[in-house]
Amino acid sequence: MKKILAVLLLALSLTSFAQQKELVWHTDVNKAINISSQTGKPLFLFFTGSDWCGWCKKLVSEVFNKAEFKNWATKNIVLVE
Repeated sequence: MKKILAVLLLALSLTSFAQQKELVWHTDVNKAINISSQTGKPLFLFFTGSDWCGWCKKLVSEVFNKAEFKNWATKNIVLVE
């Protein structure tokens, strides 16, 4: 019984991770502008210097990687990095 329960919990946790949609960050501003004008969503521009920027990493980990932001961003804005 314990094995069945463990397998069930594992399967449920894997499906919850699979359902979480990754954000699409556009790097082509012109393409993002076209998407914005087609969908009516405003642009959200994230100006980041490089991969070593500590504050940029903090912003990504504490805001952009949260499920609440991902859900909101998917519905409301076009992301541009």
